[in-house]
Amino acid sequence: MNLCLWLRDSNFIESGEITLASTVTTVLRCLSYAPRLPALDWGAIVRRCMRYEAQLSLKLQHEQGPKLLREECINFALAHANDFSPLLLFLDELTDLSRFRKLELNLQSMLLYHLADLFKMFSSSRIEKLSSDLVAYFSSPVSSYLSYDLNQRSSLRVSFWKGLHQGLNGTLNESIYISNIEKCMEHLFFILPVPNCDSRPEAGLAGSMQEWLEAIRCLSKAPHQWLMAMLQVPDINQFHEKDNLDEVAKLITARVRLVRIGCLPISELAKLKSCILSDRSEGVWWNVLIDVVAAVSTAEVTLRRQWLLDALEISCIAEHPSTAMWFVGLLSGSCSQYMPLLVADPDSVLRDLQVTLPSLLLKSSWSPVAESVADKLWTAMERICAQKTESTSAGGGVCLPGQDHISESEARSFTSLARAVQQACISLKDYLPLHKQLRLANMEAF
Repeated sequence: MNLCLWLRDSNFIESGEITLASTVTTVLRCLSYAPRLPALDWGAIVRRCMRYEAQLSLKLQHEQGPKLLREECINFALAHANDFSPLLLFLDELTDLSRFRKLELNLQSMLLYHLADLFKMFSSSRIEKLSSDLVAYFSSPVSSYLSYDLNQRSSLRVSFWKGLHQGLNGTLNESIYISNIEKCMEHLFFILPVPNCDSRPEAGLAGSMQEWLEAIRCLSKAPHQWLMAMLQVPDINQFHEKDNLDEVAKLITARVRLVRIGCLPISELAKLKSCILSDRSEGVWWNVLIDVVAAVSTAEVTLRRQWLLDALEISCIAEHPSTAMWFVGLLSGSCSQYMPLLVADPDSVLRDLQVTLPSLLLKSSWSPVAESVADKLWTAMERICAQKTESTSAGGGVCLPGQDHISESEARSFTSLARAVQQACISLKDYLPLHKQLRLANMEAF
């Protein structure tokens, strides 16, 4: 009671004692845990504390005290808003878009993190408005949110995902809550950064990785029917622009990572096998392949063997055979004894194929498919090497008619691809029939 009266009666704005900020912060923090409070005008008290912080911020721009005071004001309001309508009105004002977008970054993050608490306090109409405001704030091309740098924007989105996750994690079950959370997730997913598997600190992608981690945690709690509809992968052949392909990569990556955490069955990836292994092998698609291999490599061996065979078969007909070969190399490497020594970059994966693939097939669990693997690899090699020969004869053009067509975009890496596949075939020659071994021995090396 004494602390409450002290807050009410203290004239700390006029006192000018800068050190008082930490005292006010501590008092508010203590009162946040109080089971009940006396009937005072808490709305006016909290607003006075917020104004005090604003004055101190002008004097102490590098101090943490004032910043923490405003955070504690929000914490206090969240703790007792259900008991005091002025505190609920205070939160209502802070989350109105016109006020929210002017708040400091840390206060925006805090309110986003406590989104589930706000939903529980607000009326249905206010929840609708809050959801629409947040979608507009993050999606509008003229939003003040865009004035922040990349890391700051990522930090805000991480807080948003965390707030939505708390709402889905058994806290909010009514349809009004779920529908608005789904609306927020859909728009937030749309602005997720393109996935990247480079975890090096110098790559500057820590924020992106954290954002994807929180997004997947949140999506894993979403209603299954809605989730599958949102992550529906369109026909990739209708897309030609890089931005559209990036969006498809995000959809596939989300499905893959949900499989990896056990939220979706591995069969969900099998439906996308042709799409994943047939598309162009450039840019973000390499990161997609790494994610897919990470998911497939933990499946039972029969499924892994089928993925390997299907990838080789796709390489025999795809316009972009290097994509399927990359997958074969990544999967072989992840399951072989040499895995700790391998470097996961496109060129190394192809060069190492002559070592990783035979090493994999020596395992007893993989030996039953060794001859099938060698046969399909032979077919792929014949096609790729024939294409390479024709390309050289034609002065660099890549043009096989009909089903055997290989994209011109493969031309720049065709020599290394042909060499890698040929050397891999040589390493598997013992699994080939004699007449193919003889043809292989007489084949010109690339």
